[in-house]
This record gives sequence, structure tokens and C-alpha cells, in this order.
Amino acid sequence: MRPVPALSELRDLLAVTENCVNQALLARQQAARFSEHHRIQAEEFKRQAASARLPETRASLLRIAASHERLAQLATMPKAFRQSATRGMDLSLVEQQEQTGVKGTKENSMKSGLIEGPLEQASRHVAEAEDRVAKQEALVARLLESGRHDELAADARKVLGTLKQTLALARDHLAIELNK
Repeated sequence: MRPVPALSELRDLLAVTENCVNQALLARQQAARFSEHHRIQAEEFKRQAASARLPETRASLLRIAASHERLAQLATMPKAFRQSATRGMDLSLVEQQEQTGVKGTKENSMKSGLIEGPLEQASRHVAEAEDRVAKQEALVARLLESGRHDELAADARKVLGTLKQTLALARDHLAIELNK
């Protein structure tokens, strides 16, 4: 006896639905891992900021911590909320352009290259971070060679290690996004 076509279609639909549910669960688990990673990174940068002696270093570390906290929030946000949250960021970019004297609509700004897309921005951030890490490596090496500030050198090595780890994660994330 042949199965009823409707029953066969329902079984196929059930299989597709189960596959979608499994993919959604995996995506949620990955988002939770990303969120947890960024929360841990934020705490690490805050800890380093608390022990930093120079106010400029402390301010930079706190800005990095705030960025990681923002990424942790975005990782767990539903897509609709994430889009509305980034709309506010777009407005602040337009406001910054107005404050700096660059006029025009957001569309005109994108056409002229003033506002870059997410992948271009991420690529630029990775390239800039690579330059910063190279400069920091040279500074830490000079500090270690001098032998005069051992405690400061130890702190600098910790910060450099965290920066290298963050850069590696940024490279990995960019590679994933570029391969999509």
C-alpha cells in the first residue's frame, strides 16, 4: 500500500522544520559563546584599566572594554532589535559628519565613501589593529631591553597579550564573514 501523498509531504515538512530548529539552536549557542567571550574580554580590559598608571592608557582600555560589552549585547540581541540598535549608530555617524562640516545625506555619504560598509570597516579595523600591535610590540621590546621598569614592562606584556588575542579573534571573525 502506497503512503498518502499528504502524509509524505507532512513528513518532509517535519524533517525540514526539525532541521531549522536544530540550526536555530546552534545559532543561539554560538551567539551565547560570542557573548560570553566578549563579556570576559570586557572584564579583562576593565581589570587592566584599574591597574593602569597612565590616565590615557586607562581611558583606552575602558573604551575597549565598552566595545566588548556592546558586542556582547549585540550577540544576544534578536535581529530586529539589533537593526534598530544599529540605526541609532548610523544617526550618530551622520551627526558626527554634520559636526565636522561634512554635509549630505547618508546615501550621498555612502556613495562618496564617507560611510563604509560593515565588511570594509572590519577590514580597516583589523589592518589598523595589526599596525597598533606591531608598534606596541616594539615599545614593549624597548621597555624590556631598558630593564629599568620591570613592573611596567610586565603590565605592558599583559596588555599586549590581550591585544594580540583580540586581533586574532577579529581576524577569525572577519574571515568567517568574508567566506559567507
